[in-house]
Amino acid sequence: MTATELPKVPRQPDGVLVDPQPAVPNSRVRAPALGVVTLEPPVGNEALFAVVSKVFEAFARRNPSSASELFVPSNIVQLDARRSRGEILQDWESRNRSMDFTALRGLDVVRIERMERFEYEDLSPVSNPPRPDDMEPGDILIRLPVAAPLDPRTGGALFKNVMVMVLRPIDRVMHIAGVGELDQP
Repeated sequence: MTATELPKVPRQPDGVLVDPQPAVPNSRVRAPALGVVTLEPPVGNEALFAVVSKVFEAFARRNPSSASELFVPSNIVQLDARRSRGEILQDWESRNRSMDFTALRGLDVVRIERMERFEYEDLSPVSNPPRPDDMEPGDILIRLPVAAPLDPRTGGALFKNVMVMVLRPIDRVMHIAGVGELDQP
């Protein structure tokens, strides 16, 4: 049948067969090379460094307790002394009262290119650095040299020269699962 005139309504596309979405396994950061796997992109160094920067910004604003939302809500990884999350924040508040952290304002006391990053799988009890006992799969241990000025009032060091943190992803947002400071040459 031939039409002598086109209809006035807009033409509809021909029907298209749509295949159902294929079943895809849940994504993971790491997986063995067996079968079909879906990998997530690893957490970038910028996301890790952002957490560290927020800690130093909190000290510079003379409000280290504002960093409390950066911590995991559960137990934390013990890095230097057996301290709880509350004890760490209490120590930071005490240091804030006794030292002048305003000297940190506008300074880059830590630099991303100097950050050392270690995934859970990269560490063991005998590696250097060793894996902390409470570290979990998915956690990331970072070490950053700290170049902080001296306290203008006391002349003492505001921080030790290496900051160590264990960061844990919770809903794709990094949180502090452990924190410590070291004096290393």
